[in-house]
Amino acid sequence: MKRFFLILIFVQTFICTMNAGSTDNGKLSRQQAIDDLDSLVYMLCEVHPNVFSVCTPTAFLSQANAIKQAFPDSLTTLDFYRNVAPLVAAVGDGHTALYFPYKDAFKKDMPRFPLMVSVDANDSTITTRGTLFGVPEGAKIVSINGVSSKEMIEKMLPYASGERTFFRLTNVNNGFLAWFYMLYNAAEYDIQYIENGKIVNRKMHSVSIEEKQKEMKRGMKEVPQNDFASYRIINKKAALMTVPHFMNAQELADVCRKMVADLNTRHIENLIIDIRNNGGGTSMAGDTLLSYIAKTPFTQYEKVWTKVTPITQKMTRRHYKQGVNFYIIDKKKQPQANAAQRFNGKVWVLVNHHSFSAAASFAWTVKAFKIGTLVGEEAGGMNVSYGDVVGYVLPHSKLQLSISFKRFWLFGADENNIHGALPDIEVESNKALEVVLDRISH
Repeated sequence: MKRFFLILIFVQTFICTMNAGSTDNGKLSRQQAIDDLDSLVYMLCEVHPNVFSVCTPTAFLSQANAIKQAFPDSLTTLDFYRNVAPLVAAVGDGHTALYFPYKDAFKKDMPRFPLMVSVDANDSTITTRGTLFGVPEGAKIVSINGVSSKEMIEKMLPYASGERTFFRLTNVNNGFLAWFYMLYNAAEYDIQYIENGKIVNRKMHSVSIEEKQKEMKRGMKEVPQNDFASYRIINKKAALMTVPHFMNAQELADVCRKMVADLNTRHIENLIIDIRNNGGGTSMAGDTLLSYIAKTPFTQYEKVWTKVTPITQKMTRRHYKQGVNFYIIDKKKQPQANAAQRFNGKVWVLVNHHSFSAAASFAWTVKAFKIGTLVGEEAGGMNVSYGDVVGYVLPHSKLQLSISFKRFWLFGADENNIHGALPDIEVESNKALEVVLDRISH
């Protein structure tokens, strides 16, 4: 009862104060920040199936109240995000997140940190990408302005949504430059790094966006960006299909039809499907690809729990049955009826810690139904997880919030043993393709 009373206080406060406050020079007033925080808490409680499954009601609402009390008289949207994003991440759901205000923070004339870096989700190290301003590619960062790499990552982790630490670390990798600017921005940087086994100290200045872009063009290798699924023949034995996302089922079907016909005609025996760093999309697209590689009926999901309030219905703009509903999925999907339209050889799937959402479900199904062999790292999406999101824009800061309104159980998942799809062959993500090709050649 106490939990609902506390939530009611937030709801009442939100409703009564929404119109208070005014914007001054592009900043939020304290009252506007409070309004946005109240609306955020209200929406999370109204939409999410169980916002308190990881963080207790007392801890969550106490944290929200402490944030509210600490708001100054005025603050920027970046200040608001800095204070509030950890509250959303505390929900422990990789689909529920408050998004960084890139447009407000990264103005064109804003000085930039001079380097590009990667954060390794396995050992929490920071290394340089490209050779920029004299710092070589692959140099291991020890510290920046006296702050160790470990300290920086630990300071950023509370902003990263996700169920498991390794997935949250992949989000730190993706958001590093934004969070570094928010937490450690400076005009000059004393950078300590390891090069060829020796510690090097360099003093570097922040640079303009034009300077950084010019240096990146000179010092970074161009990596082709595939926005769509594609495939290529590697050799007489193997083909590689790259799936960067699962956003478009029809597009994927078109690629699959062409690919399967080509591979079967050439008698290619191995299809390698790369879903590393695939952040997901729709299960329909996953089902589409599965139908071209499965030989028996399959299903990605076994159970679904939905929470649909009038607000959820309004935000989704779809007709869902209101209330809390539980569904058991007992009907399996069928593979392509004509065997000639299915791939007839061996399937390998490359997976890593950032194979999330629909990509993680796809990987789980491949293993659960023995459709193929998983190679790489544990998937970032869990076998029991929240998903299917609605988006909400906070009224004053205009920051975007995504909120799950369903909970999914993948086929055969155990509520007491939650984890991502586990690889059959466990190797570092960047070595997965090499390992598969080596297996195929022997």
